[in-house]
Amino acid sequence: MHQQLPEHQSLSMRLILGIGILLLLVISTYLADDGGKQATAQTIPAPATQIFLPVISVEPAATPSYEFNVGAVERCDPNAGITYVNGTVAKGGVPFNGALVAFSYAEDGPIVAQIASGPHEGYPNWPDGFFSHILGTGGPRAGEWYFWIVDEQDQRISVTIHLHTDSEAGEGMCQQGVLHFDREE
Repeated sequence: MHQQLPEHQSLSMRLILGIGILLLLVISTYLADDGGKQATAQTIPAPATQIFLPVISVEPAATPSYEFNVGAVERCDPNAGITYVNGTVAKGGVPFNGALVAFSYAEDGPIVAQIASGPHEGYPNWPDGFFSHILGTGGPRAGEWYFWIVDEQDQRISVTIHLHTDSEAGEGMCQQGVLHFDREE
């Protein structure tokens, strides 16, 4: 009983057969010795094989376009007394007031707190674009923190900045982060 191979196996078998024939030609030409005469190669016609390769096109993943498309941890220093972040918000490098900077313990998680950048009620002396969030008092607080800017409906309008803080203060540890958001064209 004759069993037909699936198309991909059939193509593979034909490719292997073609390579095998080519190797036999090369080996037979190399090994042929006609009493010191020059060996001649014979051309053996290969079976007609057409190989069709699939055309694969991959669409790049859509990247969300955020109003604040740059975010970075500029540095993080040790502090034995308190864990917090300070930061700035800008548009094109110009400090921006009124951005609502939120944070959570999970990326796009529940908002723990949010505060407006720049001077506002309660913080009239803050510099333009400045914000601050206290993450823990009474010593260093370990954690994974995520910061982003939201609109008035609490929808994210910025990239997310991730910051890891350590449970112990000291050289190379992080308890006081400095963050920066910006809008680059």
